[in-house]
Amino acid sequence: MNLFKLARRSLTFYWRTNIGVLLSVVVSTSVLTGALIVGDSVRQSLMMMVNARLGETQFALVPQKRFFRTALSDELASELDTMAAPVLQVRGLMTNNNGSKRANRVEVLGVDERFYGIGTRRNPIRGDSNDTVILNEQLAARLDVNIGDEIVLRIEKPGLMPRDVPLTPDSDLSTAFRLQVGTVADQSEFGRFSLQSNQIAPLNVFVPLRWLQEKIGRTEQANILLVASSRDDNITIEKANDVIRKSWRLADAELQCHRLDERDYFEIRSRRVVIDDYLSEAAMNAGDNPVGILTYFVNELRLREKTTPYSMVSAIKPSTDVNSIVPADMQDDEVIINQWLADDLGAKVGDPLELTYYVMGLTRKLEQQSMSFRVRKILPMEGSAVDPELMPDFPGLADVDNCRDWDPGIDIDLDKIRTKDEQYWDEYR
Repeated sequence: MNLFKLARRSLTFYWRTNIGVLLSVVVSTSVLTGALIVGDSVRQSLMMMVNARLGETQFALVPQKRFFRTALSDELASELDTMAAPVLQVRGLMTNNNGSKRANRVEVLGVDERFYGIGTRRNPIRGDSNDTVILNEQLAARLDVNIGDEIVLRIEKPGLMPRDVPLTPDSDLSTAFRLQVGTVADQSEFGRFSLQSNQIAPLNVFVPLRWLQEKIGRTEQANILLVASSRDDNITIEKANDVIRKSWRLADAELQCHRLDERDYFEIRSRRVVIDDYLSEAAMNAGDNPVGILTYFVNELRLREKTTPYSMVSAIKPSTDVNSIVPADMQDDEVIINQWLADDLGAKVGDPLELTYYVMGLTRKLEQQSMSFRVRKILPMEGSAVDPELMPDFPGLADVDNCRDWDPGIDIDLDKIRTKDEQYWDEYR
């Protein structure tokens, strides 16, 4: 994940190319070749527009739908001897007090004094006030509100799991707040801040960084990092990215690593539950005999007429390691179960076992599918067969004590959960 440089010297190039490719390309500041004559007044106007949107920002880090430590900005500022600011940006919707006027696609920006240090150097946010917000002129005009008026802000909460995964709770995807307009910021007060390529004025609302972090469950995290040039203007994109690599931590990729002492393993888990392919590949290449695990919530396990509801099934990379649950010669149509499940279904080695589960179809519609396996082995109720670490921290599942409080993001029939299922969950998780 690299910083990109904002092209500020080639003003005509800035509007056409610079920010439009900010997510993946380091933008050159070289001047366009060819005959191009720009009058002083036009050049000055363009420079004012650039400064209104970027302040003194020279570099930016914008990982798509990813969050990193806010401390990363302080580390970067110290190493580069310049100013750096973390920003937490989410999408929102705002209405005036009576709901008669509405603005969609509002940019909600959690900022602090570091942001205004790069921008106007005047911080209009009064401490960490929880009941006032700053609107830019365009948003205030859209809603026809002034300082002191009440507004309703609905914030889209970023999910912990990708939206195309069935186990994505639909509850609490947004949250609303009734707040008061504390200030209306014009472009001299960084009200037009934007990293987008178009010339349409953004609809910005600025709130205290800590307040927004708390409300969307992203404590000490941000998803935009702004870096100003140094006093000597000697920071290159290569130097900035070297510092990023030096300061980068697992937490900046939303990963955790801890040791499983009983099994003498290190385990890497993602706060996002699902680990991205490129991160998974890097982790698999970093260790000796690494094992990838994918755990899924299934609706039903069936053996002929007997069923066990709502279970966790783990797919584990086969290994020659004697401690591995899945042996190297295990076939794709085989499954290993524990003794509790075998007793519940009356299963023995060689029996057919059908798994029923949800997949995401078109237009996010859940579709139920089934697959059949043969029981290869039955494990005793100890060690790997009852290892709670095999289940990721699924939101709505891992954080509740009672099965009847599950909220996995899919329809479940709580009447199917038996007393023995609740006892199993209490004991083995």
